[in-house]
Amino acid sequence: MNALAARNQVAEPAAPLVDPKVAAPPADEVPMDYPSDLAGWFEGHEQTVNEYLCRVNWINPGQTWRDLTPEKVAQIKERRKRFASAAAIPLPAGEGVAA
Repeated sequence: MNALAARNQVAEPAAPLVDPKVAAPPADEVPMDYPSDLAGWFEGHEQTVNEYLCRVNWINPGQTWRDLTPEKVAQIKERRKRFASAAAIPLPAGEGVAA
């Protein structure tokens, strides 16, 4: 390798493109959605929500919204207006009227 190439070389050719001074985020820390995230919204409407979730087969009879999978909780949170309308409950406080 000539002197100019050695001076301009920053990293090994197969080295990862990361800053060694910055810690990488842990691979096991994935944002999760939990049924408890919905507790404030569903308070006072639990029976209605449970009946709706049974009708759409998201939970089994005898289960409650607290038995929802993280994926289902994420779907509800992403589509709050649609869920509120379908389940016949009001939107979370501060989000207006269901469309």
